[in-house]
Amino acid sequence: MKYTDNLEIKSRLTLHPRYIVDEKGSRIEAVIPYQEFKNIQEAIEDILDIMCVESRRGEEGIPIEKIQSELV
Repeated sequence: MKYTDNLEIKSRLTLHPRYIVDEKGSRIEAVIPYQEFKNIQEAIEDILDIMCVESRRGEEGIPIEKIQSELV
């Protein structure tokens, strides 16, 4: 699965911004509800995790037994 195909992540990114404008009426900042901000942070973390997995696809794994024996 490519990270751009992840509909669960996309569905969490609905935003309801309020804009701060300058004296000319140009938008200079946006304010979003805190929960929407947290959703964006979590989505970014998920996307980075998926990208990491995708970049390592095809690499040979290390058997769990080898890792366990090295830890003992």
